[in-house]
Amino acid sequence: MKLIPSTARNARGHDFNIEIDIRAKSKDGLLKSDIRKNITPLLTQLKQELSEITISLRSEYMIENDNYEEIENKRNELEEVKNETEMKIRRAESAYQREKELFDQNVLLHAKEMDAMETRLVMLRDTALDEAKITAAKRRISESIHMKGM
Repeated sequence: MKLIPSTARNARGHDFNIEIDIRAKSKDGLLKSDIRKNITPLLTQLKQELSEITISLRSEYMIENDNYEEIENKRNELEEVKNETEMKIRRAESAYQREKELFDQNVLLHAKEMDAMETRLVMLRDTALDEAKITAAKRRISESIHMKGM
């Protein structure tokens, strides 16, 4: 009876078979193979190797798990920094918009004041032209009167 074929990966070329004598008269003569000598040491060795591999893999798993937790913590910290930075940007944009609106209002107010001043200046210039005409007319009148009186 073959327990594990010798070609199996974990058999490592060892023959794990038990030969049974079906004609044996007693219980002691039933097995032709010496299980304690041929099979038990190989199975013990295989069990020990698998145990060592399991311990090694658990150790690697724990290291990888610790690394994962560190990365996850760092990612969470960076996410918090990102959120704080986004909040600062939003506050700065809001403050910028308020300042821009105030500046635009001031510019508009100054533009209106300039328009009003220019309108008054035009009106004053128009009055000066009229006054110049009146003064010129008065001068002509006075010259005419002066010429007649001579």
